[in-house]
Amino acid sequence: KRIMLIITFLVVLMRQAQSFEARPANDLLLRAAAGEKDLDQIPVWLFRQAGRHMPEYRAYKEKTGKHFLQLLEDPYDVAEVTMQPLRRYNVDAAI
Repeated sequence: KRIMLIITFLVVLMRQAQSFEARPANDLLLRAAAGEKDLDQIPVWLFRQAGRHMPEYRAYKEKTGKHFLQLLEDPYDVAEVTMQPLRRYNVDAAI
């Protein structure tokens, strides 16, 4: 159910983006979620389980002194831990 909710959200976001002139520079994941078939490549979506395997995630938690749920309370922390896999891996999006 959670995956379907996320996919539905992406499709709605894509349809809204089509009504604007400015589109994201990399809208591959959005186009795939909307069902577009003519894609240059298949998008990769990493569903991250708090990044426990990533040294930079563990270091960030240690530096901030916060556990996972505490990180979710601060938008800056959420943005940081969401961006970490984008910096490390060649993925198309992070949510």
